[in-house]
Amino acid sequence: MGDAVYDIYDLRRDYEQCGNMKKKGGGCQQCMKEMLLDLENYEVNPPSHATMDEKALLLAALMMIELQYYEDRSEDKKDGLEGPAAAAAEL
Repeated sequence: MGDAVYDIYDLRRDYEQCGNMKKKGGGCQQCMKEMLLDLENYEVNPPSHATMDEKALLLAALMMIELQYYEDRSEDKKDGLEGPAAAAAEL
C-alpha cells in the first residue's frame, strides 16, 4: 500500500497547488505498526505563505480525514454505537 496524497490548492492564485498532506503507507513494518499499535504516520507540507490559523485548519482537516476514511469503527458498531454517539462514548 502506498502513500495517500491530498493536495492543497490556493484558490487565490488560480488553483495553484501549493502544498499537500500525506498518509504514509506501505511496507511490512508500517502495516504491522498500524495493526498492533493503531499508529499512522502523516506528513503535512503547508503552503509557505500559510498563517498559523491556516496551518491549524490543515491539521484539523487531517484529523477529519483520518476519522472519516481510516479509523476502524467496528468496535463501536459492536456496542451498538455509531456516529456522534460513538465519539461521545469515548469521552
